[in-house]
Amino acid sequence: MTSLEKPEIRLDRDQLRKIQESKLDRVLQSARSIPFWRPFLAAIDSQWTPWETFSRLPFVTKDQLVADQRERPPFGGLFASHQGPPSRYHQTSGTSGRSLRWLDDPASWEWMLSCWRIGFELAGVDRSDRLFFPFSFGPFLGFWTAFEAASRAGILSIPGGGLSSEARLRMAIDLEATILLGTPSYLLHLGERAREMQLRLPKVRMLIVAGEPGGSIPGTRRRLEEAWSARVIDHCGMTETGPTSMECEAHPHGLHIFESEFLAEIIDPATGQAADRGELVLTNLGRTYGPLLRYRTGDLVEKDPEPCPCGSLFLRLKGGILGRRDDMVFIRGNNFHPSALLPVLFDLPELAEYRATIHSGEALSSLRLEVEPVIGALAGPLVNKVEKLIREKFLFRAEVEAVPAGFLPRADLKARRHILIRD
Repeated sequence: MTSLEKPEIRLDRDQLRKIQESKLDRVLQSARSIPFWRPFLAAIDSQWTPWETFSRLPFVTKDQLVADQRERPPFGGLFASHQGPPSRYHQTSGTSGRSLRWLDDPASWEWMLSCWRIGFELAGVDRSDRLFFPFSFGPFLGFWTAFEAASRAGILSIPGGGLSSEARLRMAIDLEATILLGTPSYLLHLGERAREMQLRLPKVRMLIVAGEPGGSIPGTRRRLEEAWSARVIDHCGMTETGPTSMECEAHPHGLHIFESEFLAEIIDPATGQAADRGELVLTNLGRTYGPLLRYRTGDLVEKDPEPCPCGSLFLRLKGGILGRRDDMVFIRGNNFHPSALLPVLFDLPELAEYRATIHSGEALSSLRLEVEPVIGALAGPLVNKVEKLIREKFLFRAEVEAVPAGFLPRADLKARRHILIRD
């Protein structure tokens, strides 16, 4: 795919299967010479078909990648030095543990840009748009690839790094941005700042949100769309996999996996068997410098069996990312996923932001919540409402405390709302 070529998003399943098989064969050939993959592939007959080889591979986890980089610092044995020197470095945020370092060569980088172009096509982004990127360009992968893919496709791309929130808002207004791309938390914060400054919002038609849960969570989506009077489009990707999926313009509340570039599986997290609802497993088909085969993402998803009105036959994840497999804790006799707080609490219009601190250990675990009311809302009734919600939804009591408006931090990348302390 050239930089200005429109991607094909309406391939039939037979066409997709042929494309996937051809790309899988190339990825497996590359993987056989990579130190990380050599032990996994050594026992598999090289004469087998790509599908036979693929089906015999074990699942791979982030913990294995972290251990590999610890044993073979700084980058581990995943990256294919035989293909030439890398040209890009990125790393994961480290919010769920140790950061993973990641390398890409020019070919793998171009492949990730092509993934974003598929996403833009699904979302209905075109050259008449002006994309504004209100975030700092750090070592995290996602927004670098989005910015470069958009500019390569001939879409005006406006960087907003190194500016205050106020300056970003004025820049988006002055340059007549039509689409903002950022994390849900930060775009909500920009809306708050505009109201505080009594500043008119830029007349954007769309918000593309990524980097954290929120775009597929009804309460967060409603807040964003009300704040900006714009359509929300959710996107998902990982440093380890690259850009993986996008919500289409025609059908909200779901994500299409870019199946021309990924093999996607959904498994029961406990058994590893195929399931319609479970953990998402991905194999990239074009990032040959650091290929991931059968990678357990930790994301919990559900297959949508219904055809999508947009006409794409790419696998659609109903409701987007539903939660995380690895964030469960045990509180007062109940299995509790901290990520489940976001859709519950953000349904409260009087809540501006929250922070949850979970103390987990051998003794009874506990949850402490700091809740920040919107300007003009009363703290006492909000605390009472949150306490009642926690009892009713999660079947245990939480310590809830109100904090002043503006007290809780806002970030232009991932918001850290959940703090786990293991006692």
